[in-house]
Amino acid sequence: MTVKIGSCSPLYSHKLLCYVGYFLLLATVFKANKRPLMKHRIKQTLLVSVLVATVLGGCEQPEPISDGPSGPVKIPVDIIENSKQFDLNGQIFSIPSPVQTAMLIKESGADFNEGLLNPKEQADEYSTMFQKATNLGVYGADLGYATIYENTNISLDYLTPVRKLASEVGVENAFNEGLIERFSANSTNQDSILVFISEAYQSADNYLKNNDKSYQAGLILAGGWVEALHFSCIVAKEGNEEVKFRIGEQKSTLKSLVSLLHSLDVNGDDFEEFVLGMEDLYASFDQVNSSYSYVEPETFPDKKLTVINSTNEVDISDEVLETIATQVSDLRELIIQ
Repeated sequence: MTVKIGSCSPLYSHKLLCYVGYFLLLATVFKANKRPLMKHRIKQTLLVSVLVATVLGGCEQPEPISDGPSGPVKIPVDIIENSKQFDLNGQIFSIPSPVQTAMLIKESGADFNEGLLNPKEQADEYSTMFQKATNLGVYGADLGYATIYENTNISLDYLTPVRKLASEVGVENAFNEGLIERFSANSTNQDSILVFISEAYQSADNYLKNNDKSYQAGLILAGGWVEALHFSCIVAKEGNEEVKFRIGEQKSTLKSLVSLLHSLDVNGDDFEEFVLGMEDLYASFDQVNSSYSYVEPETFPDKKLTVINSTNEVDISDEVLETIATQVSDLRELIIQ
């Protein structure tokens, strides 16, 4: 069976925006319409392109709003903005905020599943830089997932492995005592917690970018992407067509990520095995068909809002989804083992 779904592209409420390329999960907050085999359009709620490179010029940062099936939903601008970019061999990449895919999954109606998380105790087992950096990305995605579902105790617990690995990777200042105190003091304020997480990962990205540690930065990014895709595959296999569509969108994302991994000057059996696995995954994504159609955006000056109405169609079969899910599971196992 083949599923073909249409959806609006990301919305940004900035006055100046330049799309350089889609990267990582395009996250949207919406209530999933589960009607199978029907094209439908969703006016996006959050419009985050995690690794979309944007050109922003000293402009006012209004609040993004969208009309979903259950009414307007507002997302803190800080979460949208915290996708810090860096240039590696002429390509623009970034370590994303680790919360956007979790937003998508929660708003699709899926229940929280603690079993999806990498056990926090596992952080003590990681000895190589490959393991530490990729799992810092993994735990960041786990932290975002628990926070989105307002599981405060789990979120606080997962700050422990995040801080441990951040210290060993060399970005301990991004996850210092100040962050823990702010996190604890605002444990009932989800928006604040999400902003704190995003700020911490942006700080880590800045440090790595400015200190020629592109290897660690690239692996954190890759680990978070694999974990987020792992969440999505589990939910999609349960019949969630909207999440399946978002998985299909990762074709261009994965191409850029593989290119980034090839740009890293690093050796090691675990890294080489990971890159080969990502290449095999891209071969499977090559069976996903997608098309993009430009539609004139709408601007609402009174709301300081621009809605981008362009559409993206993705055609992904159940068989291809199953193959992708298996490969993602194998890649994740390579990372967290």
